[in-house]
Amino acid sequence: MTELDRAQAVQDLLWVINSPSFVGGRNVAPPMSLEADMIDGDTLAAFLQPRAGHRVGHYFEALLHFWLEQIRQVDMVGAGIQLRDGKRTVGEIDFLYRDEQDCLTHCEASVKFFLHHPRSGTSDFPGPNSTDNYELKITKLFDQQLAASAPFYDNVEQRHAFVKGFVFYHSAVARPAVLPARMPLNHQRGLWLRVSELDTLRDRKRLVGCIAEKPHWLAPNVSAELLTMEALCDGLATHFEGRAHPVMVSLRDSQTTNEVDRLFVVSDRWPNR
Repeated sequence: MTELDRAQAVQDLLWVINSPSFVGGRNVAPPMSLEADMIDGDTLAAFLQPRAGHRVGHYFEALLHFWLEQIRQVDMVGAGIQLRDGKRTVGEIDFLYRDEQDCLTHCEASVKFFLHHPRSGTSDFPGPNSTDNYELKITKLFDQQLAASAPFYDNVEQRHAFVKGFVFYHSAVARPAVLPARMPLNHQRGLWLRVSELDTLRDRKRLVGCIAEKPHWLAPNVSAELLTMEALCDGLATHFEGRAHPVMVSLRDSQTTNEVDRLFVVSDRWPNR
């Protein structure tokens, strides 16, 4: 792992811990904070190396695992524990640990991204893969995944959902007056648009941007090549000529290079597949 990779991993871990929860209510992990000087970059890099991969969810879980085990130093009973009924796998526990108060805790971790797109008869918060949606994910998490440990570990004292993520809104669509159950008011927000609407970005001369490559969809990329809006839009248009999968974009201030918005660009056919 290069020095830039280590720097990115540190920023991603800070985002995992410090960003607002994407769920509220009962059985939700309490908010905590983390400072950069609490993270040893070399130790983090060594921990992530055998867990490297392209999937955002797996990367998110690896960062959370490091925080639990190496920084909080909880007594980790197990991670990725397979639950079996005879020869049949019936579920999995993301993390089982004893916390600082010696309380046996089952924690389910998830990072998710949804787009606000009002539709009749179904969720107004589908994912980039439109077969997924916020309500479906959250219902499964609380009603199935967190409950799965009960028949196997009847001594679990608390169950926590640790969920982070974004909702992306379209500038031409009114924000919802009512949010889905468990979606906090302070959830992280971005923007989305269709590829045919890219021209709305081209004249924003004070911005530069870059495509966020998996698994680094968490904190802004610390080493990405920043493109003018013209070059970025040309590249996105070319991408959607032959492929349809959505693309995450980080929009930056051209002077400070600080991120000013997170953007999802989708095909003109989305949410149809």
